[in-house]
Amino acid sequence: MTLKNYTGFFGAILVIIGGMSPMLHIPIIGNWNYWDIDILLATLVTVSAGAGLLASVINKPKLLKYSGWAVLVMVLIYANCSLL
Repeated sequence: MTLKNYTGFFGAILVIIGGMSPMLHIPIIGNWNYWDIDILLATLVTVSAGAGLLASVINKPKLLKYSGWAVLVMVLIYANCSLL
């Protein structure tokens, strides 16, 4: 595995762990829980992170790049939804 694969693997693991830990409380925003605000978006983020995890293991750089960008866009959408 290359450095990019290890970085993608570590990033996907962090996204999955972060999505599964609903105890996060940000002082200005409040409770930031994927599963309480929008279950569809939370599922899409978890599936995309899982695809990135799989892509890093089987050495598919295009899928790894796509899933990374997809997770980033969905997390930004989620952050915008939680501010409303």
